[in-house]
Amino acid sequence: MKNCARWLICGGALMAGLLLAGCVPDNTRLEFAYSPALAVSEPVPDAPKSVTVYEFGDERQNQAYVGQTLANPWDRLSHATHYQTARPVGQVVTDAIVRNLESQGFHVVRASGWNLDPATLRDVATGLAVGGKIKAFWVESAPYFSSESALVNIRVVIADAADKRILWEGDIIGSETFNTNTIEKAFFATRPEPPELLQKAFSGAIDELSKHPGIQRALKSAMPQTVGLAIWF
Repeated sequence: MKNCARWLICGGALMAGLLLAGCVPDNTRLEFAYSPALAVSEPVPDAPKSVTVYEFGDERQNQAYVGQTLANPWDRLSHATHYQTARPVGQVVTDAIVRNLESQGFHVVRASGWNLDPATLRDVATGLAVGGKIKAFWVESAPYFSSESALVNIRVVIADAADKRILWEGDIIGSETFNTNTIEKAFFATRPEPPELLQKAFSGAIDELSKHPGIQRALKSAMPQTVGLAIWF
């Protein structure tokens, strides 16, 4: 019995040591949501009534995580924390794009399976088709005298569904950085949490759908013509 008790005590001490050393799951699941800014919530004048939004593909090299907080090299008990999303990043981005377009006055029809080639569009009942892929969705933070930064980069394709031609193709990008490169910032500034920084970068990227001049021209170029004259920009 004494030997058994001794093994139990040793085992408990070993387990406690492993926990303190960071040998526990270090993944944190995050939920991201998008709310259109008030400044971009007015509908596009005379816009087509509906648009088909295809599920956005995830083409990030590392699809397991959306960020990490690095371990403190001066703290033996410190360990890295990795961030994951509660839902697939493709769903998070697609939902945000749908919400933004709805805030601009579009009725959105959701679909999937488009390869972003306008020639392959079939049976699209809306004037516009929107799709794309996620190139970056990441936040990284290091301890003490360093910085933390977040980047969201989404390739967007807007096509005229009837004419099967691309109206606009490019990247919408959101980035946020907090530098702790001075004593004052490192010890007295309020440092944002990495998820907060990534949320801001994400919202900033999606807001570009309402602000980017090229995107706005693409949305307006598919408007129904009432005077029999098409003007292309």
